[in-house]
Amino acid sequence: MSDPSQMRVADADREQMVEELREHALAGRLSSEEMEERIGSAYRARTRADLDALRAEADEVICLHEDEIFSGIGAFYRDFHQLGDAEVISLLDAAMRRAREGSGQATQNTG
Repeated sequence: MSDPSQMRVADADREQMVEELREHALAGRLSSEEMEERIGSAYRARTRADLDALRAEADEVICLHEDEIFSGIGAFYRDFHQLGDAEVISLLDAAMRRAREGSGQATQNTG
């Protein structure tokens, strides 16, 4: 088959689509009626094109610039390493300290 959009989908593909729809409903992007209707459509989907059409209805994609060779967001940063919990907590604590110090200085300057 030369057209991948006409490939038949498996039950796992349908279940993945249903999970995506539930996430959209939880986020408030779909009403319960819309979710029920789209879940029915997901379970009736036979081809990749059927699911792609449903996915397009369920989510809006905004892309201001699409790079021809875009491979991942990490390629655009000098340092894009995985953060561990301890590092995140440390960075958040430091930001909170700076915010408190900044607000304290602002209060002293105005009083």
